[in-house]
Amino acid sequence: MKILCIGDSNTYGYDPRSFLGSRYPKENRWTDRLEGHEVINCGVNGMTVPDEGSYYAALIEREAPELTIIMLGGNDLLMGRGAEQTSKRMAAFLDTINEAGAGKCAGGQAGGSPQVKRQSGERRKILLIAPPSFKRGEWVQEDAQIEESRHLGELYRNLAREKNCMFADAEEWDIAISFDGVHFLPAGHIAFANKLIEVISSEESSMKEIYLAGGCFWGLQKFIDQFTGVMETEVGYANGPDTAPTYEEVCRSSGHAETVRILYDESTISLIELLDYYFMVIDPLSVNRQGADIGVQYRTGIYYTEEEQLAEITSVMERETEKEGQELAVVVEPLKNFFSAEEYHQKYLEKNPGGYCHIPKRMFNINAH
Repeated sequence: MKILCIGDSNTYGYDPRSFLGSRYPKENRWTDRLEGHEVINCGVNGMTVPDEGSYYAALIEREAPELTIIMLGGNDLLMGRGAEQTSKRMAAFLDTINEAGAGKCAGGQAGGSPQVKRQSGERRKILLIAPPSFKRGEWVQEDAQIEESRHLGELYRNLAREKNCMFADAEEWDIAISFDGVHFLPAGHIAFANKLIEVISSEESSMKEIYLAGGCFWGLQKFIDQFTGVMETEVGYANGPDTAPTYEEVCRSSGHAETVRILYDESTISLIELLDYYFMVIDPLSVNRQGADIGVQYRTGIYYTEEEQLAEITSVMERETEKEGQELAVVVEPLKNFFSAEEYHQKYLEKNPGGYCHIPKRMFNINAH
């Protein structure tokens, strides 16, 4: 996995015993102990949460990491900003980074042709880490500073949930802190790396993808986005000829289906649950039509990326077939290809709340989770 690390001196690997900002040896820096991963260390001594995130947005565009780790905020607190203000700055920074990741994955400019063929398993995630709380030391003299650092962890946890980011609280990792009350000791870096590897391994095993075609993808994306455990969605064109189409070509029967790519955390929401919701908003008997939308691009389909998903899909299909009393028009097959739709289609109903949709608006807030 390619990992981009954005952080302050504890990401840089600063040795607090040094006089000129020197670093610990590689074996004592957590970024160099993530074996089996390609790590880009963007840690900077004294770094605060950026006022403006365009530099890092461009960096993510260029490097295309599968995981971006952000651990910042300690220096903001030392400057007196407070946990609430620091969290608000982080929220704005995450918005910029999220837009960069979505823009790259979308593979095209607004109104342009899609350029990226989606490969199964290709993902980009953000892991927000709350730094361990301050300890009393040369840099930390007041209890209020320690309390603010603890409060920041609580705020970051809520922020990660709001922004659909992964989250880890390093306060729970028993990190050894130096005499200054802020910086990791070598043992702290080693403990941090070990815990982080556990988090990454857990994320890799629990994050799954499924691709659902259910008529116009504008409404299906908005419907799916409401559920806890859905980490990311993207609309595009699937299981047609192996050439990237434009929207106009799809409307002229290119053979692709309007489809929503769903990245979900199966430890929070199961594939069966997702499919249950899917069947709530489609007509499973209709061929090449959903609502008023007619055409081969509006066919229904479940396109899986792992053979292990097939048993759950089959279980749901058998139940729905029995319910309907006849064969369903929903096609179940492996994902063959997926081309990201033009940017203006992504989150279309968020940008255009009054836009057309065959799914009733009441379904966009059913509070199922």
